[in-house]
Amino acid sequence: MIFLTISGNHKDFLNGDHLKTFTKEVLSLFPKENPSLFLRIQHARKDKPTTFYEMHLHGESLLKEILAVKGRFYPFYLSPSSFFQPHPFQAERLYSKALELAQLTPSMRVYDLYAGGAILGILAAFYVKKVISIEMCPNAICDARINIEANHISNLHLIQGDVEKVLKEFQLSADLVILDPPRAGLGKKVIFELLRLRPNKILYISCNPRTQKEDVELLVKGGFYLKDLIPIDQFPHTPHIETIALLCRG
Repeated sequence: MIFLTISGNHKDFLNGDHLKTFTKEVLSLFPKENPSLFLRIQHARKDKPTTFYEMHLHGESLLKEILAVKGRFYPFYLSPSSFFQPHPFQAERLYSKALELAQLTPSMRVYDLYAGGAILGILAAFYVKKVISIEMCPNAICDARINIEANHISNLHLIQGDVEKVLKEFQLSADLVILDPPRAGLGKKVIFELLRLRPNKILYISCNPRTQKEDVELLVKGGFYLKDLIPIDQFPHTPHIETIALLCRG
């Protein structure tokens, strides 16, 4: 399956005849394939955040990936704007090692923050009592609902919203918090809420060791200690690295 996202902001291009011609010409480039084609519309206005809209033009609307993790096969469905690890085979290693470090048990309550399509939450849900996954992106939440159903999960609760604001409402701590934030890291406000909730363990996955280091230092000052730090090469032939950090409450 081939996903193509085209950027443009010209109103005339959205005319039905133009779209049909454009779609036909793009599909002619792949005579032996049946690609999925999307049009991404960028809406930029002065003094306001730039917004993006996607229009599905042809083919499957979701990309399917099957991950083999700890002897199980998990189907996951992803829309073009949703986050997924760039290297599926290394993603299997990453998630397998993360579950191994977490030492999941049937009585555990898990918070899955920056959940995306709820991949980590779903993987954990097979081994624990309850998972609460928090994600702000509406498209990712839609993918998460599909993935929960596809994997027959009944003990995962989805919450759409900003992680910091949602955590402020939580009173009950978790046995484990799973984190896979954007490259910018957690930020002091989210760290404050984590220190307030005082989970037993934090499993922090990051594609940016610099911001992860800064966050880990603040968590250590707040009463945690770094037990494990494991690199996984998700970005071959580049200087970038994915890391898994396990912190325990001291």
